Amino acid sequence: MEDERNNVAARARGAPAQRADPRPAATGAPPTNRAPDNCIDTGYRLLRHGIDSLYLSYAGKLAADWAERLRDLKTNAQSDEEGERALAQVKIGPHLLEVADKAKRPFAFTLIDNCFHIQISGGKTASVPLAYVQVSSEYLAAVGLEAAETDLRFIVSTLGLVEGQALVSRADPFVDFVCLVDLNQFSEADWIVRAHVLSKFWHRGRFSGFSIGRGGDLSSRLYDKTLEIEVKSHKFYIHDLWKEAGWDGTQAVYRQEFQARRGLLKAVGIHTVPDLLETLPLLWQYTTQDWLRLTIPSATDSTQTRWPNHALWDGISASFLVSSDQPRLKRFSPARLPRDERLYEQGLGYVSSFMASRGIGDWGEGLGEYLHGMKHHFDGKERKSKKGFYGHLDEKVRGKGRRYNTIRNRPKDGSDEAEIAKRAKAYRRAKDGDDEDA
Repeated sequence: MEDERNNVAARARGAPAQRADPRPAATGAPPTNRAPDNCIDTGYRLLRHGIDSLYLSYAGKLAADWAERLRDLKTNAQSDEEGERALAQVKIGPHLLEVADKAKRPFAFTLIDNCFHIQISGGKTASVPLAYVQVSSEYLAAVGLEAAETDLRFIVSTLGLVEGQALVSRADPFVDFVCLVDLNQFSEADWIVRAHVLSKFWHRGRFSGFSIGRGGDLSSRLYDKTLEIEVKSHKFYIHDLWKEAGWDGTQAVYRQEFQARRGLLKAVGIHTVPDLLETLPLLWQYTTQDWLRLTIPSATDSTQTRWPNHALWDGISASFLVSSDQPRLKRFSPARLPRDERLYEQGLGYVSSFMASRGIGDWGEGLGEYLHGMKHHFDGKERKSKKGFYGHLDEKVRGKGRRYNTIRNRPKDGSDEAEIAKRAKAYRRAKDGDDEDA
């Protein structure tokens, strides 16, 4: 790790600035990795750069009243009754957070919405931070790193007494780009890397990307982001950001991403969010110039360190040196909403199956019979459950409202927030010694 620290420090002392080629993507035959370097026109165009995944930890202590409250809510979440589970939520500021039924050790509680996945310590072990939080990539794309951390600090400070600044436990810097280069042409021999594991992947015969150094304090992925969104993450909101940066909506977009864990971050002097913001361009230079390079191998020189970079890699490496405003999401919700397409497709599937099984061809008749039959089905259970159709529907809606962070199943008269604020304030005052009776 001393080498990493020295290399990043050297960059900070005045590495020559490079800039990505701002010209529009060129047209023509895809270049080959075996052509002379000065003949390669990669058509590289930067669309976005920033931090994708971000993990922060906060030292401190959970307020005693909050510990009791979260235990009760966690018990609600573990209930066999959906109506009880629907109550496992808490509202802090604009965030209606689901309280999960379990937590990953050594943490005691988990709070979730579309902005944050918050793990909270039960306060029994001093070595465990008060909170360990994953900030969602969508929220970062909407408001930026600084605003997201400010919002998060308010939540964590409400839950207990925070000590010091948030520590960065993991950060994944990335660049999204288009190019004319066929990435499938590259092999292990083209990469020079300080890691031992390099894997190449395909999805149904289509090249999907490279993974390098998986499992270490620093690892890399270069992959087809358009394919990944289509088959895995379904983060289609990124398409809007790309289009704002000039994407034509059809060309494959690739992502070069590094995963930097706490060991590497600590070694290069990144501890807090301000450290990360200040050092990010230097960290990117280190990862793309010292730790990993895509090169043009030489048939006459066996010394790999003298092999020239592929022109595509020079563009990638210079991406964080380009000063530009990053496109932001214009629409964002803290709610974790299912895709409308999924709801419609599943609903049509159920109704069409019902119609086919009854031999009904008319949509209006089929939908009416389906709704009538569903109500009769649940009302028929009334002798046992006493809930009937509308009771079952209400429970289902409130349960899903909890999971989607859309419906508040707690009191709506403001007394809940007032009591939360009162207890949190009293706890902080008592800890500061301002009010011995609090």
